Amino acid sequence: MFVKILIADDDPAILSLFRCILTTNPKHTIVIAENGDEAVQIIETERNIDLLITDFQMPGKNGVEVLLSARRAQLGARKWLISGAIDDKISKEAADAGADKILWKSSVIKELRTEGII
Repeated sequence: MFVKILIADDDPAILSLFRCILTTNPKHTIVIAENGDEAVQIIETERNIDLLITDFQMPGKNGVEVLLSARRAQLGARKWLISGAIDDKISKEAADAGADKILWKSSVIKELRTEGII
């Protein structure tokens, strides 16, 4: 199964980690957004995204705003919000915006394994 994954994060180390891990599978296509505004532009133009992984805190639009844009665009992708700091307010906002999963950054790799993506 081919999977197109949009990763939105402003941390170069996180983006590099995702690239290394996800490109080991030749069936994965990785699209990178380095901020929320760039993620929204990609969402508006790329309709065949299977998984959106967005950081909460980024320059421009935050992760919740990215999720809301995905909802408006009727993006059928699974949507994960990731963050280094999650509280009840962020969790509620993300869930209300359509997040399928809300994850600590430290648990994303484990979740990718659990989901059979890596």
